Amino acid sequence: MQLTSKAATRVILLRHGASTFNAEGRYQGCSDKSLLTQEGRRSARLSGERLKSEGIAAVISSPLQRAVETAHEVRAVLEQSRNGVSLVTDTRLREVDLPAWEGLHYDTVKQEFPAELLAWRLNPSELRMPLPSGQDMFPVRNLYRRTESFWKDLVDAYAGKAVLLVTHGGTARAIVTSALGVGIDHFQRVQLSNCGISCITVRRPTGRTKLELLNDTSHLAVVPPKLKEGRTGGRLLLITTDSDDAEDYLGLYCALERVAIDRMLVLSSVRSAALSVFSGYCGLERVSESWLERNLQSILEAAMAGQALSQVVVMARTNVGRRLLECSLGLPRGVGRSLDLKRAGMNAIHWPGNGVPPVFQGMNLFERKNHLTGGEA
Repeated sequence: MQLTSKAATRVILLRHGASTFNAEGRYQGCSDKSLLTQEGRRSARLSGERLKSEGIAAVISSPLQRAVETAHEVRAVLEQSRNGVSLVTDTRLREVDLPAWEGLHYDTVKQEFPAELLAWRLNPSELRMPLPSGQDMFPVRNLYRRTESFWKDLVDAYAGKAVLLVTHGGTARAIVTSALGVGIDHFQRVQLSNCGISCITVRRPTGRTKLELLNDTSHLAVVPPKLKEGRTGGRLLLITTDSDDAEDYLGLYCALERVAIDRMLVLSSVRSAALSVFSGYCGLERVSESWLERNLQSILEAAMAGQALSQVVVMARTNVGRRLLECSLGLPRGVGRSLDLKRAGMNAIHWPGNGVPPVFQGMNLFERKNHLTGGEA
């Protein structure tokens, strides 16, 4: 199945595969010394297999080596089923420029740049770094300027087509948050894993933008995505339940069997098809929407107080799910309408605790291949 109708421009985002700097725990930025690892190459090929049926017309890559190497691996797989998939690079897709940190280990930056690191994590628009000229640059502001320029040109050039962007975590986060209209303040509140797949659609002529998929790593046999901030805090796994077909929930049930779940809350409005699959889960709690609204925050706060990760599953209809995601992530009212939740899917938010804002880990996550479709209720 394709992501959505051919009337829309489909922009599929893929963060590059695991790199040498990723493996060594070093900041990359625009450094071009970081190369793709063998694991990164394998993940790139798996990503290509996942995307073969999506009718991708072109691949546009960051010019940095780790992204270009990923793009070549993906394109080689795509061309097995579709000839003439072009590959070009665009400098605007390179990673956020962090000249003072590039090549440094995470611990070194933590020790030597504590104030800047705090700004990077909590107030990215205010992060500044000195240039050789003595002037200051604002890396994240600069990133948003060039990605916004790129986005405008992209939508005009590929109207009604599917295009794959092979880029970096920071760059993809800037594109996603800009497309949702939440911008730089949410830069650190979205997660993009190595070879995680996301999709944004733009409908013509209205220009209406939808996020259809965020950071799906199921093709890498990783469901839900690995945590960005370590195995602490609380994670909410929201299961949407608008489908009347019990088979749509079987993959989700199997995925959750491999996850250590502390609590499973099921809203009273959940479809009977979903209940028929999950009813045997030990400890399942039936609750009302009003009860969830009153108690979810305290449940998550209790989870964040522990020493280990605590995971809570909530099963709800998509309309409730949108409101829950909107509220939990601190999104402006109405942004939830741009989240095209599947009728049967998994969505993940991680609360790391210690004052770190919640991180949107993924949306419409699922194990079944080629499921990249919307499913608006």
